[in-house]
Amino acid sequence: MGKIVKVSGPLVVASGLSEANMADVVRVGEQHLIGEILTMSGDSAAIQVYEETSGLGPGAEVVTTGAPLSVELGPGLIENIYDGIQRPLPEMRALSTARRSGTSPLSPRWETT
Repeated sequence: MGKIVKVSGPLVVASGLSEANMADVVRVGEQHLIGEILTMSGDSAAIQVYEETSGLGPGAEVVTTGAPLSVELGPGLIENIYDGIQRPLPEMRALSTARRSGTSPLSPRWETT
């Protein structure tokens, strides 16, 4: 288990990850955000986090899964729309809308005929 040293937008630098490897998927912070190790230098790693990093800061935990980023393939994929890390967009939209007040930015602004 490592600890965050620095956060700069979606890039997180963490130390204490001597057991991790380049391209490992990691879980970052209390929210267990999904990230991927881009580079390793000793026990330090540069991590690309694929979710919003606001609220993350130095000292937050980083845990490696020990596996590279992968997706599941099968016939069910045709029936839905997914984001880049294979989360169903309708479910993600529901979570995102629940966190915001007001209307969704995706709702129509004008009537169309």
